[in-house]
Amino acid sequence: MIRAIKLVLIYFGYQVGFTCLMMFFSTAYHYLNGTFTGDYTTIGLESTILALLLANLAMIWHLYRFGYLEHTRQTYSWINLPTVIAVILAGLSFMYIGNWLNELIRLPDWLESTFKELQNHTGGVIAIVITGPVVEELLFRGAIQGYLQKRLSPRKAILISALIFDVIHLNPAQVVFAFIYGVLLGWIFYKTGSLLLCMILHIVNNGTAVILERIFPEVTYMNEILSSPLLYRVLTIAIILFTGACYWLYRQPPKEYNQHEP
Repeated sequence: MIRAIKLVLIYFGYQVGFTCLMMFFSTAYHYLNGTFTGDYTTIGLESTILALLLANLAMIWHLYRFGYLEHTRQTYSWINLPTVIAVILAGLSFMYIGNWLNELIRLPDWLESTFKELQNHTGGVIAIVITGPVVEELLFRGAIQGYLQKRLSPRKAILISALIFDVIHLNPAQVVFAFIYGVLLGWIFYKTGSLLLCMILHIVNNGTAVILERIFPEVTYMNEILSSPLLYRVLTIAIILFTGACYWLYRQPPKEYNQHEP
């Protein structure tokens, strides 16, 4: 647990450090060019996007540089086609189920406006859809869960990494979805030993959220798009697909993740 907490603090440290650094340089740039108006809204958004991208890249470098991750074919392997299909079916169907559960609870979304602003910029989309999922899978599944699996039962390792993954999102609206999705990603990593599959699933999840936001910018809940009968029919299909995909993965023997000691 100490190692997990240390890595999360380092992750936050990179984010805070780069945010302060980018705010300083962005303010100085606009001031020297005579474009500084005293309004930090635009500067803040520019700084946030650059800070997210740089912090994610720095954390990826940190995990590899200090030996928290291994370099094997299995870790970055597709495994096989049936596994890829099962993982994608499980992930896509759970996206629908998880969002439906989230809408039943309807917790406040503290970061809604921030995400909307980020999604209107190319750099923000890259941070949300690509670098964010990659660094989070390397950190939470690879460095944290992979380490815990050597010292605890797989169940405890998956639950602890999912709980930490949930907490770092710092947003009540994501609490239910992020935790259960973290458990699913952790279980997939345990069964396949592949971080690549987890990254792809995470990228698909975030990418779908961005695409739907672009197509339906004014929509908050699924029942604003789908009528109740259709919504529950799709939900039934999603549950069947999710159950079938998970059952297939359950029958596969787990792949061992041999992690280096830093």
